[in-house]
Amino acid sequence: FNLAMIAAAILFGESHGVPAIAFGFVVGSALRVLVLLPGLRSIEFRYRPSIDFGDEQFRALLRLVPPLVAGYAIADVNGFVDRLVGSQQEVGTISALNYAYRLVRLPHALIVLALVQAIYPSLGGALATADQRRFGDLLIKGLQLLTLALAPITVLMVILAEPLIEFAYGRGSFGQRDTVLTAAALAGYSFGLITLALRELVARGLFALRDTRTPTLIAVLGMVVNVVGDVVLGRALGAFGLALTTTLSFTLTFALTARALASRAELEWERWRAVVVSVVLAGVMLAAVSWLALEQIGAAFSASPRLVEGLAKLAIPALLGLGAYGLVLWLLRTPGLDSLMGAIAGLLRSIRSRLRASE
Repeated sequence: FNLAMIAAAILFGESHGVPAIAFGFVVGSALRVLVLLPGLRSIEFRYRPSIDFGDEQFRALLRLVPPLVAGYAIADVNGFVDRLVGSQQEVGTISALNYAYRLVRLPHALIVLALVQAIYPSLGGALATADQRRFGDLLIKGLQLLTLALAPITVLMVILAEPLIEFAYGRGSFGQRDTVLTAAALAGYSFGLITLALRELVARGLFALRDTRTPTLIAVLGMVVNVVGDVVLGRALGAFGLALTTTLSFTLTFALTARALASRAELEWERWRAVVVSVVLAGVMLAAVSWLALEQIGAAFSASPRLVEGLAKLAIPALLGLGAYGLVLWLLRTPGLDSLMGAIAGLLRSIRSRLRASE
């Protein structure tokens, strides 16, 4: 998909403009489907179109789908209201929100979706065997891993917002004013990175329990909060207020979804709360170390080439801060830290094996 979009922009963007991007989107979407066909063929999958309204599983599916569709529609409404209020703010607000949200979605796509999609089938399997203990254990471990992995990213995105925006977008007509505006939006969105991820996971828990209605009702309440917040905070604080409203909506919907799940399943929430306490302490150390490092680097690399300065402002504070974060977690003997390190080690082994295979 991404290759099709990039190819369309490079080959036809200059001559055809926006329609070239639309064409790339259509082609990329088709490729997403076609790339799955060889795998389906390898397992001898055969699809024969048929609809049996008397089939109990099909009828159960029909009951579950409408709330899910409504939930996705609510997300579109939130985005529409964000843009509507943003269009009434200073020039560049909507672009700043879009650019910032792209960066926030990157760790969400790489970490959150991968973990949630890996856990979800296991949740259904645990319920199929009536293993409530395993169901709860999977959810708590998932919450622990997401909190441990995303907390440092959140802190670094807030502390290093301006250097990150400048490094990612700071060229051409993207000037200092654009950097400051987009960095403010990035900081506002970053606070919601963790709660968005946790909400995704606990909502999957309700889905596994065949409850799609509750998450949808909660999403409606979150939409109301988002709309009211956009009108109040968006008008008062601009791009930062609009992004912060999204964070508040994520946080509220996570809390309500977690409460709904707690009423349906026995979860050892104290295991997750123990991780949260350790992460808060480690996060404070991470923020202090990375901020101090950024202050020193700004002066030390001011005479260096722009690319070198940009890399230094990101890499050095991030590495020092992550070292401090990991040290505090280790000293506190944080639950779930071994699982996180094992996941990181497995990822590194996978990358190394792929590199060797490509040589």
